[in-house]
Amino acid sequence: MQSDCNTLSKRITTNHAIINPMNPDRRLFIFGMFAFLFLSLIGFAYVGLIGYPFTRTAIAANPVTLPPAVTPTVRPSRTPGPTSTPSLTPTPTATRTQTLTPSPTATFILAFDLPANYGPSYYPPGVNPLTGLYVSDPALLARRPMAIKITNFPRRVRPQNGLNLADLVFEYYIESGLTRFITVFYGNDADLVGPVRSGRFFDEHIVRMYNAIFVFASADRRVLDTWLESDLLPRLVIPRSGNCPPLCRDEANPDYNNLYANTAALGPYVIGRGGDNNQYDLSGMRFQSIVPWGGELGMDVFVRYSRSDYNHWQYNAGTGLYERYQETEDDNGQGESYALLYDGLTGEPVHAANVVVLMAPHQEYLNSIDTEIVQIDLTGFGTAYVFRDGRAYPATWIRSAVDQPLVLLRSEESSTAFPLKPGNTFFQIISTGSEVIQESSSWRFLFKQPAPFPTEIPEEEED
Repeated sequence: MQSDCNTLSKRITTNHAIINPMNPDRRLFIFGMFAFLFLSLIGFAYVGLIGYPFTRTAIAANPVTLPPAVTPTVRPSRTPGPTSTPSLTPTPTATRTQTLTPSPTATFILAFDLPANYGPSYYPPGVNPLTGLYVSDPALLARRPMAIKITNFPRRVRPQNGLNLADLVFEYYIESGLTRFITVFYGNDADLVGPVRSGRFFDEHIVRMYNAIFVFASADRRVLDTWLESDLLPRLVIPRSGNCPPLCRDEANPDYNNLYANTAALGPYVIGRGGDNNQYDLSGMRFQSIVPWGGELGMDVFVRYSRSDYNHWQYNAGTGLYERYQETEDDNGQGESYALLYDGLTGEPVHAANVVVLMAPHQEYLNSIDTEIVQIDLTGFGTAYVFRDGRAYPATWIRSAVDQPLVLLRSEESSTAFPLKPGNTFFQIISTGSEVIQESSSWRFLFKQPAPFPTEIPEEEED
């Protein structure tokens, strides 16, 4: 009887092993395989959606030693908000034979019309490599960009025309605590861009980086002579007899700030003078519609160049853009005062998908009683801060070639191109050593005045 029970027990044990042959280790192994396959599918889907998170960019044949990261000074800061919204002054009608009715060409796209991640070396057909957006007419990309100087002072020149239609805007220090803009037009055309003002040494960096036609209203002769004697001469457009269009004065406006450019007429004008309007390689910028990982809150960006010139970028969550507020009076100790800045051509608040603060060496070339000339070195590399979608990211700017666009790299990995938001980008150029103050989601940049030039330069009168 005992023998029969033992035999029956062995049969039951054997049958159970047949029914459930897996031991715990084998079950764990199979579970691990399924988990690996599941995570792999998620990874492939991620790559298919936004591309590899670290897209390599060829920036130079030799390795570059990057500067140490700048740690913001965190301390309480006055954070004034906009005080008023100005009424929009109608754009004056120019009295000349040419009809100058503003007809800007703006392009709007839906998010699903573009891949989520592209650039810095490949862009879908018909996509502007400077904005990451489709253009209304691909023929617009078969030409040179146009770099056009636009004034910011005196305050009566506001609202300026065309800032929102430019692909890129660079604001930089010129003299006496004031700044000026150099804009880059490529994917849009605009009939009245301006008021156009004089050039500075810094402009050559932008003109060469983007192989652009350069539109400006003369310059100090120490600056102008270097360009007139260079290879830039065929693509310089300055006021002269018989060149309206593309560069015309508004005769109805007695102010000296009455010079405006027509972007569509610039290419034919340059060709007529013996230059070319060919398409050039403008790759270098990377775009990603999905908000990048990392970063910190960056809802407000204040840039103070002086007590007379300061601005505030405020993130609008409804539009996904930063809106520009400009000072309305000197800050003589009573506090900063702001008003929303408008584009006189489009009637919209001046805005940007990306606001990038670039730190670059500044040095005085000349500082006399009536003339200040500053050299800004935008070569090599330096520290940058990128603001998009209400977030702030540390970055590094690289300029590895004279005739190639600026490249922004992620600080987390030096050879990874930073993913900008598709749309226009506004660059604030400030000096190395400028103070950076972060308080919660607010960032304040305090411009440091340029250092004196080490060699004494003879003073000359300005043209």
